Amino acid sequence: MGGSFTSHRSMATTTRVEIKAFDGDNDFSLWKMRIMAQLGVLGLKGTLTDFALTKTEPLTKSEEKQVASGDESSDSSAVLTKEVPDPIKIEKSKQAINIIINHISDTVLRKVNHYKTAATLWELLNELYMETSLPNRIYAQLKFYSFRMMTSKMIDQNVR
Repeated sequence: MGGSFTSHRSMATTTRVEIKAFDGDNDFSLWKMRIMAQLGVLGLKGTLTDFALTKTEPLTKSEEKQVASGDESSDSSAVLTKEVPDPIKIEKSKQAINIIINHISDTVLRKVNHYKTAATLWELLNELYMETSLPNRIYAQLKFYSFRMMTSKMIDQNVR
């Protein structure tokens, strides 16, 4: 019995997705969907909403003693925790930032290059380029009002 074996690699490592760089003039909502899909494939989509990049850890014994000595009214049965930077989340955020930066033009990059987390970068891009902003509405209106159907093409070809 001769069997054929094929190696299976992760889709994230074998699939290269070409996403046109966003330059501020093309459709931000479509670009945003493509970037979110790419980040989702790579397991980085959660970084777009995680502003803190921290994790909750229980206090060490010495930290518990400091808290207990400072506050006699605390409940000794409660589990005391603290927020600490999460190196995994920080690394994922850096990866997401790199992907986003690789898919924006120099003009857009100059507007957002000082942001340090993927969530803050993503939030700013949304503020700058979502359709509800005045320049984007004006741009969409100009595109709409200047649209001319070509009679030699089918309707669905004209809409593309």
